[in-house]
Amino acid sequence: MSEAEIYYKSGFREALLQAISKNTFDFLAVVRVSDLKFVFVNEKGAKLFGYENGNDLLNMFAPDLRKKVPDKRALKAIDQEINLKGYYFDEIEYITRDRKPFWAH
Repeated sequence: MSEAEIYYKSGFREALLQAISKNTFDFLAVVRVSDLKFVFVNEKGAKLFGYENGNDLLNMFAPDLRKKVPDKRALKAIDQEINLKGYYFDEIEYITRDRKPFWAH
C-alpha cells in the first residue's frame, strides 16, 4: 500500500480537516453548486455572522449573507470563475444576522 493510500484510508485527512475547521478563526464553508446553499459551515465562522453554530446556516442561500445579493449575471460570472480557477475570491460587504455590515475577503 502506498503512502497516499495509507493517508486516505487512515482517516488522517478527515481528522486534519476537522482540526483546521475547529481551530481557525476564519469562516469556512462548503456550498452546493447546484443551488448555492450551505452544506457545511464551521462554528467560529458562523459566530462571525451572529449565529450560534454552523447548523444555523445549513440550507441557507449563501449569497443571502451579502449586503447586496448578486443578480443572475453576477452569479454566472462567479460560477465561471470557480470553473476556471477552482475557487472564487473577492472583497465583499456582508451582513450579520442582526443586519450589521462588514467587509471581508
